[in-house]
Amino acid sequence: MLQKQPAGEIVVTGSRIASPSATAASPLQSVGIAQIQQAGAINVQDVLLQNPAFGTPGVSRTNSSFATQGAGVATVNLRNLGEDRTLVLVNGRRFVSGLPGSSAVDLNVIPTQFLERVDVLTGGASAVYGSDAVAGVVNMIYKTKFDGIQLDGQVGMSQYGDGFDRQVNALVGKNFADGRGNIMLFGGYSKQGTVLKRDRYTEAGSSAVDSTSRGAYVTDNDADLFTPERPYLSGFAPQGRYYAGDSTFTYGQDGALRNCASANGTAGCVNADGTVAGPDGFNRSDFRYLAVPVERYVTAGRANFEVSRAFNLFVEGNYAKTKVSTVIEAFPLDSTFSNPRNSGQIPIQTVVGGVTYRNPYVPDAIFNAATDTDNDGLRDIYFDRRLADFGPRTSRVSRDLFRIAGGANGKFLDDRFNYEVYGVYGQTKEDQVGTGQFNTANFFQALNSYRDPATGQIVCADPLRAQQAASQPISMAQARSHRRPAISPCRPRSARRSRRPLPAVTYRASSSRCSAPTRSASASVPNTAARAAATTSICSPSRA
Repeated sequence: MLQKQPAGEIVVTGSRIASPSATAASPLQSVGIAQIQQAGAINVQDVLLQNPAFGTPGVSRTNSSFATQGAGVATVNLRNLGEDRTLVLVNGRRFVSGLPGSSAVDLNVIPTQFLERVDVLTGGASAVYGSDAVAGVVNMIYKTKFDGIQLDGQVGMSQYGDGFDRQVNALVGKNFADGRGNIMLFGGYSKQGTVLKRDRYTEAGSSAVDSTSRGAYVTDNDADLFTPERPYLSGFAPQGRYYAGDSTFTYGQDGALRNCASANGTAGCVNADGTVAGPDGFNRSDFRYLAVPVERYVTAGRANFEVSRAFNLFVEGNYAKTKVSTVIEAFPLDSTFSNPRNSGQIPIQTVVGGVTYRNPYVPDAIFNAATDTDNDGLRDIYFDRRLADFGPRTSRVSRDLFRIAGGANGKFLDDRFNYEVYGVYGQTKEDQVGTGQFNTANFFQALNSYRDPATGQIVCADPLRAQQAASQPISMAQARSHRRPAISPCRPRSARRSRRPLPAVTYRASSSRCSAPTRSASASVPNTAARAAATTSICSPSRA
């Protein structure tokens, strides 16, 4: 004969909001401390991504080298619905965002040694938490009874000799008052190393040279979809391409101007000395990261004391400092940046005092081939060019996160009622410095120049800029080689900085500076251009 058995305790992860969904069957997965420790992961994101319920994260150290903000942040993305629809909690309480303009939590700031388990709820969560939990809830559960001292360190690298990772951590905990209270403190340092694309290989061969699918981008044949096309270089090269009339000019490997351009060396171009020309393109893979370096300093603490079963006090806090550095190839500029509304025509003539003057920097071949494409009576050209003069685009980011939560909870009337009252305060501050960008308005004003007949000097056509000692003309079409189109020993850098609590996104520009050329700066603009092009820093968006 069946007998009724008393029901065991049912733990509902997350909210205490009364809702029918709290009693409904929901898919709940739990990642225990044993799995976390066996993984040996520095970041809990690496452990969670082994679960097929998680899709490709919107931001991680393996996909953020192009990010102008958020580089090195570690987020999770349940069911590929987006990190803004994946709610991340700590002990059932919300955590401060780690990404500007987003509710996504940066998992870099949560120490894996502090975790008892991670609960993943993938169904029905939005009925309790709202639209930011449409994809589900990830709840980080801290240890509450740890007693002792735990010291650990770890070093490792990939089989290719890169990606050098190291961490050292200390965890201290103590139970007191006959187990009614517990205090736990953590401090840790970790650094995850760089992995460069040029150092890796795939089934198709080395990743050091740009390549693509031959079927998708060359032959449009399904049979070639998995056949690599190499090289498949970027058309934005340091020597540039200049479109004048029906002609396309570039500078060959011999440094001579020719009326033919071939990014991958397949267009049948011939150099002035009769040799086969090309490829003229730029290899981006030589610069790109597969994983950006991330350095973390993390401290955390928590404590609780059970005054009575009906009144338990708790407090928890986190502080983390994360540093990330990224480098990508120089900026790819085309003339549409000057004014997208006019399709990017750049005049190579100007009218001063009713007299039409020619831009003296433009070679005769380009000038003679140019036409008036916008019916303003002046010849114009289009161009695209990689700004190797400015050096590679770099970003250095430092983030500081602080969070504290405290409150009370308890059960009463034979555990038929329970409550929790708490408050949370958190803030993330980001300091970012980027180089390799340029001031769009000043840059294109500096391209408009003529030779002053009174002085014989080349000056800016804009009379206001011509009177400024710091504003002088530049050329985009003078002779320059593939590797080193050098004009001057000074390359400009425009920096941008931001210090802000989230989610505000504001930038404060700082002045530019010039420095001696380095190996990564394969070309340079005159120091006059440095002043003209970077009086202030209004940065253009990153491009491939």
